Amino acid sequence: FGQGLFDFAEGDIPGGLEGARRVGDETVNGIPCRHYVFDETMPLMAMGQGEVELEKANGEVWISAKDGFTVKYTLDAEGKGLMGKDKERPEHFSIEYEVYDINADIVIEPPSGAETGLPEDIPLMDDAKVEMAMEGMIMYSTASSVEDVVAFYEAQMPANGWTQNPDASFSMEGTSSLEFTKEGRTANLMITYDEDSQKTNVMITTE
Repeated sequence: FGQGLFDFAEGDIPGGLEGARRVGDETVNGIPCRHYVFDETMPLMAMGQGEVELEKANGEVWISAKDGFTVKYTLDAEGKGLMGKDKERPEHFSIEYEVYDINADIVIEPPSGAETGLPEDIPLMDDAKVEMAMEGMIMYSTASSVEDVVAFYEAQMPANGWTQNPDASFSMEGTSSLEFTKEGRTANLMITYDEDSQKTNVMITTE
């Protein structure tokens, strides 16, 4: 969310949320927290709202007891100029912020049926897990070995009308590069083994 309402830690509570009071300790989303409530003012000035007429505000904030970051935050406010537009119109502002799965791996899966960014005549391994895809380029991982991936493309690409360019291809331990051409198009494959994930990464670019 960047700087603003959410950029405060436990040590900032007295100045950032005047009138906030601690009401106990709770566990939120598996994280031990210190629980505060407030009902007098709020850190709207941090948002650059220099002409705020605040009528009332109330909210709660849960701060990680160990690391001091905001785990959960709720706010309801009424007043004028809250959104920085019409300074005279009464407005109601309500927001909730919550953090889940701290330090968990993030996996972004493309929607079912989404384009891979490659033409239909360039296949992927059956267990391909797409890491990134855009027009003319795709990166994916597979449990297959580098040698098996190379053998797959050396068989499947010619079957789809591609011609391998041996002068632009090479192999060394844990890494292989392949180049294929077809009707004025070029496909380059970089195949590498990743020791950490114990997966083979494949990057394919076309031009």
